[in-house]
Amino acid sequence: MFYNIQGLRAFAVISVIFFHYQITFFSGGFLGVDIFFVISGYLMTLILDKKINFKEILEFYLKRIRRLLPALLFVIILSLILGFLLMSETSFERLGKTSLSSIFFTSNLFFWREWGYFDLYSNNKPLLHTWSLSLEIQFYFIFPLLLFFVHLFLKRIQIIYKLIIIFIALNIFTEFFIDEKNIATFYLLPFRISEFLLGSIGYYYEKNNKTSNIQSNYLFIICFILLIFFIFYYHKTIRFPGLNTIPICFVSILLILNKKSYLTKFIFENKLVLFIGNISYSLFLVHWPIFVFYRFYKFNEPSNIEKILLIIFSILIAFLLNKYIENYFKKELSRKNNLKLFFSFLTTSIFCFLIIFNNGYNFRIQNTESLKSKIENLNRNFFEDFDKNKLFYKKCEINSKKK
Repeated sequence: MFYNIQGLRAFAVISVIFFHYQITFFSGGFLGVDIFFVISGYLMTLILDKKINFKEILEFYLKRIRRLLPALLFVIILSLILGFLLMSETSFERLGKTSLSSIFFTSNLFFWREWGYFDLYSNNKPLLHTWSLSLEIQFYFIFPLLLFFVHLFLKRIQIIYKLIIIFIALNIFTEFFIDEKNIATFYLLPFRISEFLLGSIGYYYEKNNKTSNIQSNYLFIICFILLIFFIFYYHKTIRFPGLNTIPICFVSILLILNKKSYLTKFIFENKLVLFIGNISYSLFLVHWPIFVFYRFYKFNEPSNIEKILLIIFSILIAFLLNKYIENYFKKELSRKNNLKLFFSFLTTSIFCFLIIFNNGYNFRIQNTESLKSKIENLNRNFFEDFDKNKLFYKKCEINSKKK
């Protein structure tokens, strides 16, 4: 068990939650996802370093799916139930589509074709956060093959140098497209794989060199302060990903390699941090649907007190999910459990198809035409409450004409 990595996971998931819940000063909390990518790259390389034949790679794929899919299916099923009760037919139909893409780990492709991650409407998408999970799974499938071919060619060159060359080339590639294709560069693996590769490079550096020179309290302080600075300084309008991902990813891999310093153990390996780290996957899955559906239920933005209560509730649900579903399927590798998982996967997929084909089951919404008429009248009469000679009205009128 890499306890310092569990601590770093806790920091990453809390950063993401605070960003999603719009907690003050955490404008760059979305960088927690990039920390997860570096961790995955490091651990994937550690696992696959001696597993490069076809049979072992196939076993690795099955273990990854068995590890990640059960908790994801639970969250999707819960989201579909809440969506059935709280969403309009259009939103529920879209939820069916996003659920289906999440189950097949292609939700990053779905959201790429729909909206940007930071758009206003993203607050109404309970499964938007699954884009990063889909990206990770895609990396899991591609990376063993990449590692196999990297080992195969140019054998005289150490693998770490080959990966550094690929890392540099991919960042240049991303920079070339980031201005014109900013949504694609955010969601798609070719523009994000360099972050995973930095974790892989860190593993090979650790394997090939003594890392006693980075087991330092001073290095930990510098890296941890920089990590907090990036979380506070970055914001959703920054040019991202590309070169701006390198500092956060580099600091993350240094913290992963700095395993033995006193401050690493004190901050990343205390019981509270390890508890959050151990449930970080389940917590990541549940926190956003809970927030989105609470907004649907309340039809308003949660207060600060409500946000705190929602975070506590998310931690409770994540603990139960981790204990009774995630860990259960991870430890119990019986054929019976495999059949349970397959049946759940198949049933959920069929239900998603039915939601899509039945247009979000619009029979649930009564008097929809009357409601649409009221909304249209509200939009039509919106400006009547304002003085047409005042600056605010004129600005609104100009912006309306631009659309």
